[in-house]
Amino acid sequence: MAQPPPAVVSLGTQPEAAVPHSRDCIVYCLTAPKTQLSDVDGNLVLFLKKNERQQWETEGWGSGVKWLVEEKVFGYQQLMNPSDYFLLPDREVKTEAELRKKIQKAVAKKSRYTTAKSIADSHERVKALAEFVQPEEKSFFYFRAALDELTKAGPDAGSFLRLQAERPEQKPHRRDFLVAFGHSLRLGCCL
Repeated sequence: MAQPPPAVVSLGTQPEAAVPHSRDCIVYCLTAPKTQLSDVDGNLVLFLKKNERQQWETEGWGSGVKWLVEEKVFGYQQLMNPSDYFLLPDREVKTEAELRKKIQKAVAKKSRYTTAKSIADSHERVKALAEFVQPEEKSFFYFRAALDELTKAGPDAGSFLRLQAERPEQKPHRRDFLVAFGHSLRLGCCL
């Protein structure tokens, strides 16, 4: 198992082995005395990822931290911007079991995305990346990156990107698809 970043080690805690992780994104469950971190008495789930400089930083909305208190999940939320963050019941998951399921699902999706973008055959890469730009699967975390990867596939991505731009349910992102379509064609001309 990967060693936690120094900031996590300094808390005197160890990662929980049952929590899934990957090389560039790690989720740790930490138990910390309430005097060390805040006035919350519970377990802490900390979401970390490596940035461009390969340094660990928190990942996610509201500081990348979730608190597990008496089987309930709490997270930091900013009610207005600008303003402070407040510790409130989580909006997406209510229980630790739901949070673990969501984490496992996210790690599996990250694995699929990493595999898809590394496929050498550009036609197969387009097919594998397609799920990350579909309206029902689209997410803030993958949509732009998947479009960039599709563009790199050159002409093999062209017809797919054009078809996505024509779909009524893709209307909010039509411009994004058309720009990516243009870039994919340009890449094809330069090969």
